[in-house]
Amino acid sequence: MSSTFFTWLRSPAAREYFFSTHFWGPVANWGLPLAALADLRKDEEVISGTMTTALACYSMVFMRFGTSLTPY
Repeated sequence: MSSTFFTWLRSPAAREYFFSTHFWGPVANWGLPLAALADLRKDEEVISGTMTTALACYSMVFMRFGTSLTPY
């Protein structure tokens, strides 16, 4: 199993995947909530208002997107 994965990892298909938005989109998508969780440990004086606003706007956009989808 692991040798199949490493073979795929060296293939052009893997490079195409890792350099596409199919990989980096979800990575960036997880970055915002992880940054917000990291802010929980900081003093409230150093929490970024810009970051909090960006996270709130991002969440509202994707809540709207999530409620507009209809599963098959």
